[in-house]
Amino acid sequence: YDTFDTLSPMEKFPQDEINTLFQAIVSRNADQTEHISQSILQSLREGNVSMLFGISLCYHLINRCTTALEQAGLDNSALVQKHSQFFVSPSSHPFGELLEVAESICQDIVVMLRENTPAAASGPIQEVLTYIHQNYQNSNLTVKLIAMEHKMSVSNLSHQFKNSMGVNLSEYIDLLRLTQARQLLTQTDTTIEAIAQECGFGSSVSLIRKIRRYYGMTPTEYRNL
Repeated sequence: YDTFDTLSPMEKFPQDEINTLFQAIVSRNADQTEHISQSILQSLREGNVSMLFGISLCYHLINRCTTALEQAGLDNSALVQKHSQFFVSPSSHPFGELLEVAESICQDIVVMLRENTPAAASGPIQEVLTYIHQNYQNSNLTVKLIAMEHKMSVSNLSHQFKNSMGVNLSEYIDLLRLTQARQLLTQTDTTIEAIAQECGFGSSVSLIRKIRRYYGMTPTEYRNL
């Protein structure tokens, strides 16, 4: 394809659906992930959408899904390797190929969720997840505070969360904050200190320590990749 069609005024970017899909992946809800992703992809396959709209939506869908998978505490390296041609040169693919990549990635994520989720996050743990996503930018958010808010002991909360999500609660909070910090590092010129405050680390020292722990480099080094 050499040119893009003009976006139709009837086309509406499904941001709410993609946000819901993102949360479903983070919560490791395979059934909901499969249902929402299939709905979005079906609308692309069957809808009369412009090429530009379809390409933009595919890029956004792939980006949000892979970010959510990482935020869920799951290793996406095998997924990236399988689709290495896309991730190495994402801008060189026509709409038809992008749609196939998006469909394959969504299917692989559903499989990964089903294979790596010991138990579905439901009831108290689902409430905890909602609370974390609403409050992770608060540097005072701790496992103890979450347990108090949900009238649970720290040990009981930690045990239930690990069984449901497959990752420690404190690590989950770290990864959630780091996902946002990495986006700000690579997409904005915001200072390290401001990013630390916005993402709930409290100080640049804490952000630097966490990025070194998880990625083996400083925030500045990560920004310059």
